[in-house]
Formats: sequence, C-alpha cells, structure tokens
Amino acid sequence: FVEWKDMATILDAAFDSHALNEALGNPEEFILERVQNRRSVAMKIAIGKLMDAAKQVIPVGVDFQDAARAFQRISLVEIDSQLKKLADASGDLTDLMARITSSEGPAGVAWTIAMLRPKLMPMLADSDVKWEDMLYILEKVSLSHDLRGMLRDGRSIEEHFGFIQKKYELNWKIIKARTCIEPELAKLGYPWRLVRDALDRFGSVEDVELALSQQKTFV
Repeated sequence: FVEWKDMATILDAAFDSHALNEALGNPEEFILERVQNRRSVAMKIAIGKLMDAAKQVIPVGVDFQDAARAFQRISLVEIDSQLKKLADASGDLTDLMARITSSEGPAGVAWTIAMLRPKLMPMLADSDVKWEDMLYILEKVSLSHDLRGMLRDGRSIEEHFGFIQKKYELNWKIIKARTCIEPELAKLGYPWRLVRDALDRFGSVEDVELALSQQKTFV
C-alpha cells in the first residue's frame, strides 16, 4: 500500500551521511520512526498489516484491492487497536468486519461495492463499460440509496442494474461515451477522468449524445 513516492518524500527530508548508515543498519526501524508524524504514510503501513490478516475473511471472488478500500475508510486509531489485538492473540477480525459490513458510512459503502463487483462485472463486459467508471456511478448511487439493497432485497442484480441505467441516465451515457471519445482525448493529452468529471458537472444528455455522434467536433 505504501508507494515509493511516499518513501521518497521521507528520505529526501531525512537523509545525511549519519542517517544513511542508520538506514542501512536497520531499515525497518529507520522508516517506522520517520512515518510516525506522517499520517498518510502511517495509515498505508497500518492498512497493509491489517490486510495480511484480512485475507482470511475476504470472500472468494472479491477483489483484494476493492476490499482494502473499505479498510482505508476506518480510522487509524481503530486500525492500530485491531493490530494490537491480533498481535496479542486476543482477538480476530470478527468484530471489525461486523462494524464495517453494517456501517452506513464510507467503510460500509466501500465494502458493499467490493461485494457487488463480481456480480456486476459480466454485465459491464456486455455493456463495454470499465469498472472504474461503474465505481464512479456506484459512489453517486450510494449518496441517496443503500447499496446493500442490491445484495439483499430479493430483486435480481439485473433489475438493479437497469434501475441505475435509468435513474442515472446522464452518468451512464457519459461512461458509455468513453470508448468513442477517449481516442480523441488521448491525441490531445486529456485524461478521460478529467473530461468525465467535467461532463458530470456541466454537461447534459444532449452533450453526451453529441460526443457519441461527433467525437472530433465535441472534443
């Protein structure tokens, strides 16, 4: 979970000849001492440790990185507490997982989305839609609907999928337009996500239909 750019920032700020010898002698201690005051890096390290234990409770078929997004949405204090319990062999992840799966907050939403992905992927493949774009829509849906209903309310996933396409027509049309307009965007050096978000904020269904019919003119 920790990327090289995270470490590079710490090392740039810390290094001198003495620090170099210290790092070579005990690299793990050297790094841990310097991330204590860098919350974002400390969070990534803690989540990485927690996810090693979480592998045992992540359901088969659920993407590891999708599940990790749920853990990234709980507090560092709670993660540290859970790690201490695991280290002392005085607990497992049962209570933590119960809180995440029942939560209506960001962690619960992220976990539900992780559970939905295996069910939605076949339909996305048929619709030529990338998961990252479906994730963008699901996060919008979560603001006004309990996504857990897509897993529990008895209706088929296909029915829910159809509801999303109709209810969020503009957003759906935007992500469907990607395959048509992204090649033109690439020529100009514009990332798809930038244009997607701009259409989301300022566009209309008519704008997206123009993009589909006249890609070069639209871009």
